[in-house]
Amino acid sequence: MNHPILSPSPSSSSLSEAIRLLGEHEPDLVDNIRGRVGRSWLPLAGIVAKLRAHEPGLFEEIMDQVVVLITASSKEDPVFIKKYRDDIMVILSIPASLTTIGNGAFQMCSGLTEVQFPASLTTIGDDAFQGCTGLAEFHFPHDSGLTRLGDGAFENCTRLTEVHFPASLTTIGIGAFIDCTGLTEVHFPHDIALTTIGENVFQACTGLTEVHFPASLTTIGGGAFQECTGLTDVHFPASLTTIGDYAFYECTGLTEVHFPASLTTIGIGAFIDCTGLTEVHFPASLTTIGDDAFQGWAPAANTGLTDVYCSEEFRDRFRDKFPDNVRFSLI
Repeated sequence: MNHPILSPSPSSSSLSEAIRLLGEHEPDLVDNIRGRVGRSWLPLAGIVAKLRAHEPGLFEEIMDQVVVLITASSKEDPVFIKKYRDDIMVILSIPASLTTIGNGAFQMCSGLTEVQFPASLTTIGDDAFQGCTGLAEFHFPHDSGLTRLGDGAFENCTRLTEVHFPASLTTIGIGAFIDCTGLTEVHFPHDIALTTIGENVFQACTGLTEVHFPASLTTIGGGAFQECTGLTDVHFPASLTTIGDYAFYECTGLTEVHFPASLTTIGIGAFIDCTGLTEVHFPASLTTIGDDAFQGWAPAANTGLTDVYCSEEFRDRFRDKFPDNVRFSLI
């Protein structure tokens, strides 16, 4: 099917431009929404999802003006998206020649349900699909050249259930899948070169139950799996050296953790308030455990951790990092 190329009228603007103008003309409103959301690290476009709830009249006014247009080099294979007033209808065609999807390009397109990415694509920008609450699936070809997923790229895509990352991926930005509450599975190919899962990438993905990390991974960033309350099983690779601050904070479904011999650092509060965690196996390689890594906000005696398996040297060095009721078994 050949879709027409959409041309914006002189009064139309991209979503990013509309939100930028909002920031200029209604700074107090923007500050107010940011304060309520509590995510000052997000770019301005990242708060547009909250407008519907807090300022519905203004949201409708902005939506009436917005037409997002992306054009490709080939006239026969245009890339475009038409956004209707209530986000009911979205038409999307991505050409084989496209290399970059820009920041906020398809943000808040709640009617978008599926995306097929071309092999030529190397970058998905910040907030590119943020707030696409109807998006249930996206696909990368086996020969995908994607290297970067931007900050908040798929934030709050609540219908998304499964993600298969391409082997070419090297960077996952801050909060790329934050609040994807329907996400239950993430798959990393065996030959992926990814070394770091960034900060807050899967935060509050409450449906996520199990993660098998790739063999290339060395670092799990701060808050990466924070508040993933459904997470029950994690498989750390032999290459892992660092688990960041609050990385698994409030993962109440975790019951047992085995760390690899390569691990050297566990950050502050990394497993704080993991109330279901009862057993942990530590390697002799560990040199740093941050404050409250295995404690709780409640008194230490009320945490779930009861058994620690470790060397004698580990026990003597880190005894004060654990609740008083923990039993140490030497291995």
